[in-house]
Amino acid sequence: MRILKMALGLCLLVLFANCFKDTCNSQGETFQAIELDDVQLDATGQLVVSFYTEALNVLPERYFEDGTISGTYQNIDVDGPEELESYVLKKEGFKITLKPEALPLDGETSPLKLAFEFRDRRGYIDCKHSGMSDSYHVLLEMEMLNKGVDGFDLSSFEWSQYTAKGAL
Repeated sequence: MRILKMALGLCLLVLFANCFKDTCNSQGETFQAIELDDVQLDATGQLVVSFYTEALNVLPERYFEDGTISGTYQNIDVDGPEELESYVLKKEGFKITLKPEALPLDGETSPLKLAFEFRDRRGYIDCKHSGMSDSYHVLLEMEMLNKGVDGFDLSSFEWSQYTAKGAL
């Protein structure tokens, strides 16, 4: 009887441990690097800012394409879609096109904070975790500089990311 109880206890322990094993987040952070690639005016006069990204290898292109802009980052309001004409999220980089009203005047600077949200990895790679869906967030913080006839530049750029774990 004692051996049976120990065997049953061991089985429950293994079963319980596997229920909480997170193989999605153990893969690593979504981004290892995000760097400014280019700032230029397009043919229509809109400012296009491109970023190079180094992303987690196992995540497919579709994962990034399905990302969306968010108006908050860690419960803090940030600039939202009203600042953007368009955006493209790819595994190898992001491209944002800003609306003219979001740009600073000649010789001035203005801050811009954009947050993007990516869905739970379970729908994109073979992984599992307990609880509700997780979400992955990245924040791009930049200071835009209007150099007048010389165009625009970013006088500063920083990024951060975090994972919001779903409820158990």
